[in-house]
Amino acid sequence: MSGTFSLSIYINTLYQLIIAVLLKEQYHKDDSVDIILSSVSSGMRDIAERLKLSGFFSNVYYVNDYEYLYKQSTLLDIRDVLLFNSKKYAKKKLMQFGVGESAEKQYDQIWFFNYNPFVYCLIECNYHEGMQINRYEEGVFAYNHDPRLAKRVIYADKIRKVLKGKPYSEMADNFYCIFPELVRNPLYRNVHKINNISRNDKKIIDLLKNAFNVRKFDTQGKKYIYFTTASDIDNQPIEEDEIVDAIAERLGKENILIKVHPRDKRDIYQKKGYTVSNANDIPWEIIWITHQFENITLLSLISGSLINCKALVNGHGKAIYLYPLVYGRNKDIDEFCDISVIPLINYFNTKYDEPLVYVANSFDQLEEICKL
Repeated sequence: MSGTFSLSIYINTLYQLIIAVLLKEQYHKDDSVDIILSSVSSGMRDIAERLKLSGFFSNVYYVNDYEYLYKQSTLLDIRDVLLFNSKKYAKKKLMQFGVGESAEKQYDQIWFFNYNPFVYCLIECNYHEGMQINRYEEGVFAYNHDPRLAKRVIYADKIRKVLKGKPYSEMADNFYCIFPELVRNPLYRNVHKINNISRNDKKIIDLLKNAFNVRKFDTQGKKYIYFTTASDIDNQPIEEDEIVDAIAERLGKENILIKVHPRDKRDIYQKKGYTVSNANDIPWEIIWITHQFENITLLSLISGSLINCKALVNGHGKAIYLYPLVYGRNKDIDEFCDISVIPLINYFNTKYDEPLVYVANSFDQLEEICKL
């Protein structure tokens, strides 16, 4: 498979893989597109093997970078960012991750969403005059998030600005997303639209179903599906399991199916006796587009999956956000709700004749909405 351009797309989450497929199909159908799948999300190794067989991408790489991204000390992170100034060191690091082949390609474009040391390494190893750096979306709630506020971006930006004059966070030429009209982030010079998934696009649907090994999603007779967040494992504690317990007291534990966040390796909900979905390695957006859930209510504090899937394919099921129930528990989560969640919910709810998603301000209101 060859074309005019050569691209490398680094994929950190299951949702990002969906976006990568849409990007290639819409913008780079005839180009050479390699993807690098991170081990940060569960199931990526098997997904990589299935994608290799599909032939859709030129090359599919899997990198076991979870420990590197989440366990390595800040001091070692700083050491690596400093040493990435040497292409020789950056190439050596990529070889350690088993993707040394990508270090030889001098890609025309590098694509990613998450800023992290692996991405910095990939950029520096391939960097050349004329190389384009692009970001793509990670769900509507992330459109206007400022990556420069993150600690590991702050020090990496400072180091690169001293060494090469331009910080990483200002290197992206373009941002690609499904709803460009919602982007207010000053970092993006050019914003481009990604077309929605259509239920009639058999080629893309079949590719994604096969990649994620989608089987019939079993709701196990439950009335509610609760989507957990990654807050408690991302050092933004809100004691989410306590909120779930309170919800269960109102709606009945026997009526709730828990879909755990793909990066959450804990078994806290199983230990508490909840029914937990065994499809956590499948993005909800793909399950949603391939199933009908007329009598199921989706629940979450702040999971972007609810509004992502409803915005992509509206028309069935009910979705309720519960973020007011944890407001005040964590200032970072509060700020995230104020900047991203609330404005976008208001936008989408005015876009349609009836609410795209509901918001419950109390447990009593949750019960009332569930009865509608």
